[in-house]
Amino acid sequence: MTGALALVKWLVVIVVAALGAVYAVEGLRLQTETLTFYYSTLLKNGRVQVYYDQPQTEVCVRAVFPHGGRRPCWYARREPFRRVG
Repeated sequence: MTGALALVKWLVVIVVAALGAVYAVEGLRLQTETLTFYYSTLLKNGRVQVYYDQPQTEVCVRAVFPHGGRRPCWYARREPFRRVG
């Protein structure tokens, strides 16, 4: 069992290294997308206040993993409201 586990670990390392190499070659030419999200905060009475009057934008990358400090779009779309404080 430990041999199979070591093989899986090496495969993960190889895949991550390959993705890093592809990113290094392509640079910031990866496809990006701009999403809109809203800030929200938790009130004392337990309700959540969403600030619709202040839409924020985020640039994300169309990839499986984060690249260059940008979140993947599939993950950024899951959170249209970001809780502050």
